[in-house]
Amino acid sequence: MPLSAGIGVWPAVCFTMAMTTTRSALLVSAVEEDHEFLGQVFSQQGWILYKARTLEAAVDLLRRTPVPVVMTERDLPHGNWKDVLAAIQQLPQTPLLIVTARLADEFLWAEVLNLGGHDVLSQPFQATELLWVVGNACRMGENNWTQPLKLKSQPLFAHAQ
Repeated sequence: MPLSAGIGVWPAVCFTMAMTTTRSALLVSAVEEDHEFLGQVFSQQGWILYKARTLEAAVDLLRRTPVPVVMTERDLPHGNWKDVLAAIQQLPQTPLLIVTARLADEFLWAEVLNLGGHDVLSQPFQATELLWVVGNACRMGENNWTQPLKLKSQPLFAHAQ
């Protein structure tokens, strides 16, 4: 079910903010085959994959639906992964960034990590590597969003005098 031009969600189900514990990610890619493959892999795991074809569509979706992980192609039709990184760093809850590339090498990996990205996935995707990297990033992203509880009044346990 398209959310708006250039945005979609797989599987086509409406989700509420209460479901933030489900593994979820956003894929920013103009490549339909990547949307289909990742959509199938995520669906088999019971995970949610949001889809955007442009940076603008991705930012619009992220403002409404926070996710712990964003996966983006190295090069997009109107920008690149650095533009995606800059955009997500402006969000109240910054998701982890995974860059995907057909020509992933150690230079790209070093640049992504040095600038604040989480990881690089090479294409074509291998399902086991994809699940490992995205699953790890989701766990880390969810943990980054968990705020410790703070007591506003007296401690629960007081020492006897």
